[in-house]
Amino acid sequence: FRTGFNGTKQSTVVNAFGGGNVIFAGGTALSTVFTTGLYQADVESGSSDRFASAPGTLNNGTTNFTVFAWVKVESIGTARTIMSQWETASNRRGFQLRITAANQIELVLSANGTLQTVYTMTSTFTDTTAWHFICATYDLTNRGQVSLDNVAQTTTLTTGTNPAQINSSPVSLLVGANVPLVPTAFFDGLIGICGLATGTSLSAASISTLYNTTNS
Repeated sequence: FRTGFNGTKQSTVVNAFGGGNVIFAGGTALSTVFTTGLYQADVESGSSDRFASAPGTLNNGTTNFTVFAWVKVESIGTARTIMSQWETASNRRGFQLRITAANQIELVLSANGTLQTVYTMTSTFTDTTAWHFICATYDLTNRGQVSLDNVAQTTTLTTGTNPAQINSSPVSLLVGANVPLVPTAFFDGLIGICGLATGTSLSAASISTLYNTTNS
């Protein structure tokens, strides 16, 4: 996925989810969010800025998963969502990649739409001056793991139990926010190239390749 201004509210993220586009859905003026020619969007939490797809089903009960994003955080100390497919209504939880109010990066998964499993990077993430590459993976062997700037981080299971699969949640994919029906936990800062892979848990070598390929 690449957030960027191509002349409409549609980002350059196309056919990314359920055959639909991911559309900018915030309150900030479009000319402020996007910089022409650059693959980044400046989203403001105070304006409820985010990208949203049409509803669709993701994961399909997969046991392998990868989500990543280039971000430049403008403010910390408040829960910020990087990417999610997580609707609390009717128990339609899938996944979240987020930065917590305690400034820790977390991968949150649900096995059945109701239960919640949280994998937390033990160190804190507090830099608001530079771009950073965040990648989280899940598989049945290594479980949830977080990588920051191409360096594997100590990651612990802090809530729930290891899921046997990731729930197939039929709701919208959000970039920069959480909970499609009543969005919350908005990201505050720049979001660049980001993406996810269902059915694939990237190896350390593949994460390194992804990092070097998208680091521009």
